[in-house]
Amino acid sequence: MEDLRKEQLEALQAMLDYIPKLRKGMETVAKELSGERLADTNEYLKKVIEGLNWVIEVYNGTSALINEKENNLDKAAVNKACVDFSSAYKNGDSATQAELLTGVLMSFICNLETVAKAVSI
Repeated sequence: MEDLRKEQLEALQAMLDYIPKLRKGMETVAKELSGERLADTNEYLKKVIEGLNWVIEVYNGTSALINEKENNLDKAAVNKACVDFSSAYKNGDSATQAELLTGVLMSFICNLETVAKAVSI
């Protein structure tokens, strides 16, 4: 049991190290989606999606530990945003993708970072 907790704390720390980079990537690609796309916007977007997926995987694997302290992460809203984002991505709806990246998904990432910091201390 103690080994699992240690592994979860290590995963949270890795996630905390990564989240600032992900936030920056989300902001940058959202600007590109909202305005003038660059030659590498689609590739950049794919990397941001991979990063979001990884953070969500870490959250899912550590949610029991995270929820010991607080449970103020709206998982239902994030799930809906992920479904909506997937649909917008498939349909090429750049405006909706940008809106979700800077709205619900960014809020989730920021809240998750705050909660994970509290757990990791």
